[in-house]
Amino acid sequence: MFVVQNASGDKLAFYDVPKNASTTIKKLFIDHLGISDQFDFYGEEFIDDSGNRIGNFDNSKKYKTDKSGLKKDFHEFAQNTAFHALDSEDNLSKVCVVRDPLERFVSCFNHIVLVNKEFSATPYEALESVRTGTQKTNHLLPQVVWLGKNDRYYDKIYNVNQVSDFCTDLNSFFGKNVDALRYQTAGSSVEFPIEVDQALKDKVREVYSLDYKAFGKYF
Repeated sequence: MFVVQNASGDKLAFYDVPKNASTTIKKLFIDHLGISDQFDFYGEEFIDDSGNRIGNFDNSKKYKTDKSGLKKDFHEFAQNTAFHALDSEDNLSKVCVVRDPLERFVSCFNHIVLVNKEFSATPYEALESVRTGTQKTNHLLPQVVWLGKNDRYYDKIYNVNQVSDFCTDLNSFFGKNVDALRYQTAGSSVEFPIEVDQALKDKVREVYSLDYKAFGKYF
């Protein structure tokens, strides 16, 4: 979570969640705050202005092995933090972006396990690790870890498919016109290894039951 302020003194608290358009949204805030020259993208692939998928593996490898002389990664703009409630203020709005847990899990598994190869697991093993609290990446954790369990806490909740709406509202908040660019795409470049059948859907619903309970109507 991080809080920004516009020229009128209004404040906006954004509750960030891994795999919920996090990179794209952080880049939006970076551009609005005028600090784009301090950051760069070091993910494995990205989508350029023309919609083409571009490999970024050399830059990604260099950043992971030697950051000297490089700009900060977009993700360093703000770290993912566990949910904590802010005191109410008249000039403070609280917003977040949620994502269907099944779609989010598939994206995370593809990115972390198949592309980054951070660990080896089947989809069911990865889900079971979340259920038992032994997951090897916080990206797999339920969204309620970062968002809390009360949707009424937020002034506005966006679905990940409404990033363009979020962009429009952020432009209005800052009084600037900045376009959202999709960056983190590695998960969509590979095929999920098993059929997304009813059994998998049921397992996802079991493991991420608190997400469905808190934010199901927004998925």
